[in-house]
Amino acid sequence: VACVVPRTALRGDVARREYEYALDAHCLARLARFKRPRAYFVLDELPKNATGKVLKRQLQQEAADVADPVWHRPGKPLAYEPLEH
Repeated sequence: VACVVPRTALRGDVARREYEYALDAHCLARLARFKRPRAYFVLDELPKNATGKVLKRQLQQEAADVADPVWHRPGKPLAYEPLEH
């Protein structure tokens, strides 16, 4: 599972899916298939404690609780193709 925070805000489900496909294509091009994340968790920001450290256990708990299409691997694209709007 990969928890990611996009640099720019994603507006709508289509933009989110395009981002996931692009991210998956990027991982396919640079990582071995067994190292590729099985799911992508797109967040607005990472949860942090008072000293700025990422709260990994909170991320794991949120990942276990979420039943969202974002968690499903967007497929196995061989080449990135933008979705139709």
